[in-house]
Amino acid sequence: MPRVVTVLGEISPEEMGITYSHEHLVSAPPPKISKLDPDLILDDEDAIVRELSLFQAHGGKTICDASAIDYGRNIKAIVRVARASGVHVIATAGFNKALYFDDWIAKATQDELHERIHAEVTSGIEGTPHRAGLLKFGTSYGLMKPVEVKAARAVCHVQRETGAPLFTHTEFGTLGLEQIALLKEEKVDLQRVCIGHQDRNPDLWNIRKIANQGCFIGIDQISKVKYYTDQVRIDLIIALAEKGLQEHIMIGGDLARRSYLKAYGGGPGYGYIVGPFMERLREEMAERSIAAGKIDRLVEDLLVNNPRRFFTFAK
Repeated sequence: MPRVVTVLGEISPEEMGITYSHEHLVSAPPPKISKLDPDLILDDEDAIVRELSLFQAHGGKTICDASAIDYGRNIKAIVRVARASGVHVIATAGFNKALYFDDWIAKATQDELHERIHAEVTSGIEGTPHRAGLLKFGTSYGLMKPVEVKAARAVCHVQRETGAPLFTHTEFGTLGLEQIALLKEEKVDLQRVCIGHQDRNPDLWNIRKIANQGCFIGIDQISKVKYYTDQVRIDLIIALAEKGLQEHIMIGGDLARRSYLKAYGGGPGYGYIVGPFMERLREEMAERSIAAGKIDRLVEDLLVNNPRRFFTFAK
């Protein structure tokens, strides 16, 4: 039977509903990072439950916590948040990027990393019965460091064995095609992969090349005007749809700072994408004389259909 793995157990894809593909609910990057930038520490469980209520108010049902172990994933806290909020929460196994790696990751063999990640997907995370429903690896800006390649290959092996979805972190949206070359070497099914953060490098030609190989595209920095305006993201989404690639788009906000979340006194918060952003997308498409039916289908693909396909295990 098709299945999606949440921290509270398996659900059917039809139960997912409106989904954000990449957020951070509870996490604390390593002290070498967070001491310099405490805004990155998300440790108030009551606050994140309140934040999730903004998502639920717009019909939100499922959210992926993309915090890997090197980014301070806290599985017990994530489980408590899932229970308190009623939101389906998907946890992440694997790694982010070398900047966050502890010494044990550098010292571990590829087989040792593989064994740990495999257990998190099949048995449970850190001695708990709560399993990860997403795999992850990442690369640095413009290069793949050897330790990142080792971690990536370990993650790829687990993907082949379990059929789990796999998200890749790209620094500033770079190296998507190079990541695909590695994925092909490891014989990963590219239809199970989302190349992340592509709106950090909104190069339509490059993104089309990625999507045309079967991968999902992460448009997951929505609202972050410090990188690009949402006009750029909307233009990119519409352009991909016009090229027949709307079923490859995965959306999220990657709101990994207190200052991004209303419950911590910031904004725009978890209600933004499913609320104002989607309203603007609809309005802009209507202004371009795109048929109402096409608009409805695109919004449904972005919020429901695409994440449903991506997060469903292939085995």
